[in-house]
Amino acid sequence: MKGLVLKELYAAKTTLKSALTSAVLFTVMAIGMKSPGYLGAALMILISTCLINSIAYDESSKWDMMLITMPVTAKQAVGAKYVSFLLIDVIGFVYSAVIYAVIEKDLPGGFIFGGSMAVAAILYMSLLVPVYVKYGVQKARMIFFAAIFLPIFLIVLLASVAKDIGISMIFISNENAVLIALSAVAALCFIVSLNVSSKIYSKKDF
Repeated sequence: MKGLVLKELYAAKTTLKSALTSAVLFTVMAIGMKSPGYLGAALMILISTCLINSIAYDESSKWDMMLITMPVTAKQAVGAKYVSFLLIDVIGFVYSAVIYAVIEKDLPGGFIFGGSMAVAAILYMSLLVPVYVKYGVQKARMIFFAAIFLPIFLIVLLASVAKDIGISMIFISNENAVLIALSAVAALCFIVSLNVSSKIYSKKDF
């Protein structure tokens, strides 16, 4: 399992430069416009590009054909992608929390914001991975564009509206309770998504 995760991280490394360039751009926009919502867009781009590159790498290198000859279960093969994305999500959480704290001068708020973005990324990933495992990069190209730009648009719009009317992005006074509840939902979606993706993968004809 460790080797599979390292392979996923290596595959993600090839697109990290472009993803980080986009992240820096959105960070500059977030600081310049004092709107942390752009950090959410950066995290979604990072998750999306790493996901697409991972699937595309497997398809172009015929990795799955080689993998089925190894003593590796479908859940292990797919689970490695989920674990690697969780590691990337943790980095995104820390990054979002720090930048938010710098912009708003609010460290506790930074942890809440970073946690919210990390939870959103897990929900986002949980929806995307089964689609890409089933259809592949080429067949799911339109879904890819919608999956990247629609969440970015919604997050930035939400952040702008929240800023204009003077409320937080979470809209509820007890942010900690909301974050805990959403984290539980995200964990459930993550488990369901992993099992669905594993079942799809096990039935694929490579």
